[in-house]
Amino acid sequence: MIDNQGRRNALHRLLVREVVLLLLFTAFLAWSSMLGYSSGLSGRLVVARAILVSLLISLTVFIIIDLDRPKRGLIQVDQGILMELKQAPAN
Repeated sequence: MIDNQGRRNALHRLLVREVVLLLLFTAFLAWSSMLGYSSGLSGRLVVARAILVSLLISLTVFIIIDLDRPKRGLIQVDQGILMELKQAPAN
């Protein structure tokens, strides 16, 4: 049980590096800039496509950040199995 807890704690400490998050946000800003620039050149903006792709990119970044921090956020890691193991009688 101690080994399993140690492995579990080590996995919790593995976070997505800030460089990766910066790259995701940079890609989102670059895509938004290209969309605005191409819309300015063509004189029209396809609103549905722009909103859909922006929403998908934003959700992807949000899910990556939320999964990266399991103790807070909308997606929570269930601790029930570890609690049951702790309460089980030792053999």
